Amino acid sequence: MIDFKYHVVSLISVFLAIALGIIIGTTALNGAITDNLNSQVKTLTNDKRDLEARVSSSAIQIQQNSAFDAAVAPTLVKDVLADQSFITITAGDSVTAEQRDAIIKMTQAAGAKNTGSISLSDSYSDPKSASTLMNYATSDLPAGVTVAQSSNTGTVVGSLIANMIVTPKDGSPAQPGASITAVLSGLGGLGVLKLDSTDISPAQNIVIVTSGKATDEAKKRNATLLALASELDKKGAAVVIAGDLDSAASSGLIGAAKTDASIASRISTVDNSNFASGQISVVWALAAEANGKSGQYGAAKDAQPIPPTPK
Repeated sequence: MIDFKYHVVSLISVFLAIALGIIIGTTALNGAITDNLNSQVKTLTNDKRDLEARVSSSAIQIQQNSAFDAAVAPTLVKDVLADQSFITITAGDSVTAEQRDAIIKMTQAAGAKNTGSISLSDSYSDPKSASTLMNYATSDLPAGVTVAQSSNTGTVVGSLIANMIVTPKDGSPAQPGASITAVLSGLGGLGVLKLDSTDISPAQNIVIVTSGKATDEAKKRNATLLALASELDKKGAAVVIAGDLDSAASSGLIGAAKTDASIASRISTVDNSNFASGQISVVWALAAEANGKSGQYGAAKDAQPIPPTPK
């Protein structure tokens, strides 16, 4: 008969052997895993450093290219818009004066005269402002001032602004300065726009400057701004919407303009106007618009790199 103590000793020996095997095996396995992880970390670290170097190199190249574009810009735009006039309209509070002024400077270098600058606040495109704007645009206007017959606030107010700031192509006289001042000052009193220049005179070319994506009510806000662009075009202006790459996204104004066939066929867009090359494109696009050619230009995948070369 086997002694009970023998069983105990045997079981203890088995468990010790198992424990020792686990310890030895785990130690060997841990070593292999640790070596593999260290190798992966080293590879990822090298990849990260390589990417950082490539990004830095790309940034330097972009800076150099931008400097070159700025240097050759005066030659590329010289006299393209000679003896013409233009007005800039910034659409929304996110547009900076720096972005607008760079476009003004480039368009002036093309020979055009800046006859005014207007800033539309976010309130202009806010659906909550619609009834107030409609009431203003359909009552108490100066004598001789008319608006489009529509139930759409963007169309009605857009036609009012277009009648004030666009030089008529049909030979009819422009609105008198007193009417222009009265109408735009009235809109200013509603908090939807402000005049960035002391005087506003009608112009042949209009650049609507935008930036980024609409944060709320994007579809309705973009529709209101595109209605303005459409009314400016109908009045006879060459219209270009200029913005950055973010504004070419689906919720941005340029993105909305591209997907609206009636707008895309009549109004040009430039989605890289925050660079000198894009500012050149704004000028060239205005020249093409005057010849009845509209297009979508810039850095977005669905855009042409540059507008047609002015002749």
